[in-house]
Amino acid sequence: MFMDVRGFTAWSETQSPETVAAFVNDLYQGAEEILHLHHALKYKFTGDEVMALFAQSADAYTTFVRAAGTTSDGRVQGAGLTGRRGPEAEVLVFATVDLVASPQAAARSTDFRLRVVVADEAGVFKLAKVQYLP
Repeated sequence: MFMDVRGFTAWSETQSPETVAAFVNDLYQGAEEILHLHHALKYKFTGDEVMALFAQSADAYTTFVRAAGTTSDGRVQGAGLTGRRGPEAEVLVFATVDLVASPQAAARSTDFRLRVVVADEAGVFKLAKVQYLP
């Protein structure tokens, strides 16, 4: 999710620094409460911008696939720890997804690889990065 406050720059140029800081602090506090409520995996605030990553996007994709009359099944073929850097660990994942576009169609299989980085934040492993590897 990407969010930006429309007209923020023009508005902030006409306000005192204290007013702008108070607005941004309220924005961050409100956004952080909502992001926690909806289980954001990772988020970042920059100026008047909020960026967030949610695990529910996979659920939304599954709902879309089912609504379109397709079915899919996935399986992890293998995963391996490739390295650690401080509080982060990198894992390579090899997986397969089978997709059936309609009840009359044959299944198509797609293999893919992912580079996943997890980080220890206060004793809890959190997803830090996912990269598709062609």
